[in-house]
Amino acid sequence: MGGSETPLTERQGVRYALFSLFLLAALGLLGYLGFETRQQLDQIERAPTDNARYIYAQLEVEHLRLLEALSTADRAAFPSLNTIRTRFDIFYSRIDVVAVRRPSLDPALAEPLQPGVEALQDLVEGLVPLIDGPDGLLMASIPQLRQDVANAFPISRTLAQQALTVFGAAADERRGDVRRLVLQASALAFVLVLALGLIVLLLLRVYQRATDLAHETALARARLQSTVGASQDAVLVLDTDLALVDFTGGAERIFGAEAKSILGQPMPETLLPQDQRESFRAALRARGNAVGAPSGLIQLDACRADGTPFPAEATLAAVSGSHGPLYVCFLRDISERRRAENKLKAALERAVTAERAKGEFIAVMSHEMRTPLNGLMAALEILDEQPRPTPKQKRYIGVARSTSHQLLTHVNDVLQISKLESGTFTPAQSTFDVGEFLQALFTANEALVAASGNRLVLAEGLLPETPVRGDRSRTNQILLNLLGNAAKFTDNGTITLACETLARDGDDLMLRFSVQDTGEGIAPGDLARIFEDFVTLDPSFKRESSGTGLGLSIARRLAQALGGDIGVESEPGVGSTFWLDLPFERAEAVEAGGDAAQALHPLPLTQHGAPLEILVVEDNAINRMIAREFIESTGARVTEARDGQEGVELAQESRFDAIFMDIGMPRMDGLTATALIRDSGASAEAPIFGLTAHAQPEELAAFRAAGMQDVLVKPVQRADILALLGTTAAAPSAAPEGEEADVLVRAKAIEELLQMLGEETLMGTFLRFAEETQSVLNDLPETPDAGFAPVLHQLAGSAGSFGAMRFRRALLVAEGASKEGHAGDYTEARADVIATWQGTVAAYGEIGLLLDDGF
Repeated sequence: MGGSETPLTERQGVRYALFSLFLLAALGLLGYLGFETRQQLDQIERAPTDNARYIYAQLEVEHLRLLEALSTADRAAFPSLNTIRTRFDIFYSRIDVVAVRRPSLDPALAEPLQPGVEALQDLVEGLVPLIDGPDGLLMASIPQLRQDVANAFPISRTLAQQALTVFGAAADERRGDVRRLVLQASALAFVLVLALGLIVLLLLRVYQRATDLAHETALARARLQSTVGASQDAVLVLDTDLALVDFTGGAERIFGAEAKSILGQPMPETLLPQDQRESFRAALRARGNAVGAPSGLIQLDACRADGTPFPAEATLAAVSGSHGPLYVCFLRDISERRRAENKLKAALERAVTAERAKGEFIAVMSHEMRTPLNGLMAALEILDEQPRPTPKQKRYIGVARSTSHQLLTHVNDVLQISKLESGTFTPAQSTFDVGEFLQALFTANEALVAASGNRLVLAEGLLPETPVRGDRSRTNQILLNLLGNAAKFTDNGTITLACETLARDGDDLMLRFSVQDTGEGIAPGDLARIFEDFVTLDPSFKRESSGTGLGLSIARRLAQALGGDIGVESEPGVGSTFWLDLPFERAEAVEAGGDAAQALHPLPLTQHGAPLEILVVEDNAINRMIAREFIESTGARVTEARDGQEGVELAQESRFDAIFMDIGMPRMDGLTATALIRDSGASAEAPIFGLTAHAQPEELAAFRAAGMQDVLVKPVQRADILALLGTTAAAPSAAPEGEEADVLVRAKAIEELLQMLGEETLMGTFLRFAEETQSVLNDLPETPDAGFAPVLHQLAGSAGSFGAMRFRRALLVAEGASKEGHAGDYTEARADVIATWQGTVAAYGEIGLLLDDGF
């Protein structure tokens, strides 16, 4: 027995010893757990209070930022409304967070803060309509908004201070409670240690659970390593000496090296080219003070195992390791992306080159197209002035001149679109009076509108009190297009031209011009298309109309290039209103001569009693012939040169009174020839007049800077050359205002012709006019013929010169009816033309201009 008890006692002693050791371990563990629990509870209890204090403090900060944004906007000429709205939204959200958290707080804590929170809620709710309202309203309300926000700032500051005080006291009280709770729990735990023996089985189960968790942790770590290993990016882990500790992810694939052969090697010397190593070390040193926070992407060059460089981007981070800090580098090979970027850059360069080539091609084509047009139109002008052409010949000539002008218009339209799209367009700035501008536009277009049976009205609007500064010429061009369209697509209606001031901001103005008609209107489905290139809406307007469909497209481009916009409102069957919004600046006074076209500089018809000696340098034979005809009609003598080189030789050998110089020529262009002529020779001081199809303002300035006196843009008109040579071309007189526009014969016009021409020349010219009129009346078609309209228009000009005012008006009406093709209107107009001519012949007889009975 004794033998058996001894082993039992020994076994029990071992058990007791083990149990005592276990109890001691349990007590130590429980004390440690109690200590940890107290710390965790302190943090848990402190976190909400700290967070609440942070929220109230941040509320004050966002209030200050909103006030600063309003102050900056109040001082700025062009305030950023987006910044104001962003700062207000953040401030609003802070107040909303405070209001949402307040019910979850202890009422004793929330009650002192409630008045301030409600006051701030009332403030932001009252400001929401202004913040979310139109930009103009918000901009106008910035000063008052700033004042309101500033007045409410003491509430935010007081609220933050109260929150700091209230939550600080509450935190202190809670910490005391938690400490007491932990002490009580520790005491209770000490008592419970006596019962640990009863829970040994439970501890065994906990141990088993811990084993299971350790196994799960190992599996998670394995999964993490597998995930990192499957990454396409290289993951490089470096120690403080920048030696490679880990080489995972796509590192082996990217660098072409196995991890076992590269671990422990210094990363910069192994994987980076020499010029990249120091900058990489500097980047890592910068990360050493920001543990855990990854850097932004940095781009660098790296080297593969075989020394091949490749572009890469990397993210660096510093982490804490078991043996000290570590650096983690996530590196990606961007070779494919860099190749794609290079392809895009090359494509962009090709596109820019192609765009430049297109511009050069259009410039050359403008010269090549305008040059034959110049010869064609000038030849038609000379042919039209030949004595006694038959009515049929005049009609054909009229058709040819009309179509050549139309072709020139199309060429100019395409060139203008190209210039606007190329980005070389520069608005011209001039100062003018808006009221006078509208009156001049009205006067210039009244006859055009009347010719199509419509009435033009100039509406009175709220115009600027002072002159404005802007691009008058382009504004006039857009409005001319709108008025022309309105006249074309309106029958026997009213067209209203108006202008009003939309907005004022200091010296900046936004003006709205509008052209309203009572035509057929535009279908809703076509409103979005009419400003596109080559779009015509004949079905919508229920008529046929000529044109390329570029007018409104150019108008839209011009409006946008000037910083404005253009649009249309229309209702089928009622009419259309086209509006044009453009920005202008206030000006003190209209600049003297600022809007006048540059005047030509005429020469006297003779020099020292001898005819002028004129040199024409032009590579086109037809243009040389036309220029000779124009110049020799003034009595001057003409010498021709076929290119710039021949022109320089002639000008250096002989003295000429003036030189007409084409710009684009073979062998030597006009600019080079002008420079050589100016440099030396007999004609170094002679005026040189350029002839060019390049009508860009900057080009014209360059021609003058090269030494040219003036520049004529092709197609050159006879009146331009005659004006330069000191004479003027006769032009039909404009219809006088008032009652004289309706008289049969304006006697004053006959008296002026008699004084200028003399009786014999007057009678001869008058008889040719009468013969021309009778020929036209004999050939007058019985049905509308658009091809005959130019003949009627030309005859109307002659009639105006001879004072036949009512006959001139009848011819213009018949011209309009011929173009429109309305049989009923044309028949009535044709009869009026014939009857009015008979009355005009009788009126001429009364003042002594007698005609035979055949007239």
